[in-house]
Amino acid sequence: MASENVSLVNSEAELQAICSAFWERNPGQALLLEEFIEGPLRT
Repeated sequence: MASENVSLVNSEAELQAICSAFWERNPGQALLLEEFIEGPLRT
């Protein structure tokens, strides 16, 4: 199942802004952060 709250960030400041915006819309909701690894898509 895909999430509707997926973002690729390139800096710590961008990450902070994305997290703040998410928590404004979803107070108290857990947020999962994953590292992006370049390469072919595997499903």
